[in-house]
Amino acid sequence: TRPSVLRRCSAPRRGAPQLQQKFAARAAGGSEQLRVTAGAMRVLAVAAGLAVVAAEGGASTLVDWNYVHHGQDWDMGQCMETRQSPIDFNNADPWNNVPTSKVFLDMESLGTDDVSELSNNGHALVVNLAGRGLGGVTYEGQWYNLLDVNFHAASEHTMYGEHFPMEIHVVFKHASVPKVLVFAFWVLADDSASPDHPLKAITQAFIPQVGKVTPIQGAVDLNGLFTNPTGSFFTYEGSLTVPPCSQMALWFVRREPLKFPSAEVTGIKFALMKSTGDFGNYRSVMPRNGRTAWVTEAAIGKPIYKPSPLPPGVAPLFDPSVVRASDFKAYADARAAARNVQEAEKVSQRAYYRAFRSTKASRDTMPDDMKLRAIAPHKEEPDAIPTLAPGSPGAGKTHEEVLETITDKIADQARAAAKIAYQAMVPDLG
Repeated sequence: TRPSVLRRCSAPRRGAPQLQQKFAARAAGGSEQLRVTAGAMRVLAVAAGLAVVAAEGGASTLVDWNYVHHGQDWDMGQCMETRQSPIDFNNADPWNNVPTSKVFLDMESLGTDDVSELSNNGHALVVNLAGRGLGGVTYEGQWYNLLDVNFHAASEHTMYGEHFPMEIHVVFKHASVPKVLVFAFWVLADDSASPDHPLKAITQAFIPQVGKVTPIQGAVDLNGLFTNPTGSFFTYEGSLTVPPCSQMALWFVRREPLKFPSAEVTGIKFALMKSTGDFGNYRSVMPRNGRTAWVTEAAIGKPIYKPSPLPPGVAPLFDPSVVRASDFKAYADARAAARNVQEAEKVSQRAYYRAFRSTKASRDTMPDDMKLRAIAPHKEEPDAIPTLAPGSPGAGKTHEEVLETITDKIADQARAAAKIAYQAMVPDLG
């Protein structure tokens, strides 16, 4: 069912037929497809970087462009390629499917004392949040920093061919590779909608004229924008929606439209229409070219990584679902005890060898008659190490054997003590 509150926006088609033919030829791999040289690819890479820095909805400094034909006359950069945005969502999309992936939000809210500005660059209304340390999102193990928030009227993505009055984009940039995540939110104008919404400080601010900025006063809760009351997103691979249309974007289009007060939506839409010669700042939807969408869920917090499965028959050292940071102290103490046992064994061995060398050296300096008395009754073995007197502990053993016995006992006792301590601290190891 198509919501009656949606308005169909028909884009002007003047001068567009030739470009539509180029799109068809490009998709079919015909002779009119564009050939991009290696040098041109380097230029595109530079353009893509500049476009991201300038914001997804911002103005490009490389080319002069406008929304007169809503992007159907853009032939610069990658605007004529086959993985372009925005797109239309219809019966072919997973409206009722459960999410198959998750994005984790870890962002700080803008407080009432934080200084921010809403700017009008002639192509969009933008709140630049880059470099503010406000956090970002994690998707598939990769971190993306918050870049900006920008507004479009009418919406760029459509539902069953219908535009919403407004669309909000929140852009995130990967720190080391040329890739951005763009979250799009459809917005409906509703007289009964509460003015107390996550972006009220922006939408209720004075809208600046082209080339001007206006301060934002009040808190901005981006986490609430994603998850209030729920957050599930169509996800697909696409491009930036402004020249040079770099195909470096992964889009997340929220399935559940937001509702803002009609006065706020009308004010923003009026400002954007005035800035663009009454054309609005939305690009026409692009062909899918075989692309499909899946559903992603948004959640506040950091991802919990699960360890890889252990080989058969190998028991885990601890339960990752209940382990605490303090538990690792027991492992550290047990390892320290094991190292102490090894050091004790080394010390015992060194003591034994020193005692052995000292005893042998002392015997070698004795006169022959004393040496014979010292080793009695084994006179037939004058080179033997003297034995202990009869009746004493270890009697009948040489000093070497006694020292070795003592050393072994010390090492055994140290091992036993370490094992008891280790078992007490780490019961699972046995």
